[in-house]
This record gives sequence, C-alpha cells and structure tokens, in this order.
Amino acid sequence: MKPSFPITVFFLEDGDKWILEDEIDIAQNLEWFNSDDPEEQAIVTDKSGKPVRLVVENLELLTCEIITEEKKN
Repeated sequence: MKPSFPITVFFLEDGDKWILEDEIDIAQNLEWFNSDDPEEQAIVTDKSGKPVRLVVENLELLTCEIITEEKKN
C-alpha cells in the first residue's frame, strides 16, 4: 500500500525530523537508507502517522510502502 505524502523521518540518535514531500525528495535527501536496518535508528511515518518502509540505495528509491501487520513478521 502506498503511503500518503509528506513522509516524516525522525532520527532517534540526534532528534532531527525531516519532512519529505515526494519520492524525488526522499531519494535526494536520504541517498542510502533502509528503515528496516536497526542501525538507522529512525521512525518513518506518512501523513496519517502510519509506519512506512523506506529503502533508498545510491539516490534511487527502491521501496516506499506502508508497513502492514503481515509485513512486520
């Protein structure tokens, strides 16, 4: 399921909060990011506050989807 923009990324380590308006904004600002990686220490949500899975590699957005209960397991 596609998330609603804007996407918010809250970085737990330093408390930074990024608001990303679209897919291009995500790719350009995150460059290399995987929300499933515990080392990222970030909470990613969409406009409605739903959790979002984001994967960006080398400025290319590979995954941007709502995390559903089935996908958590």
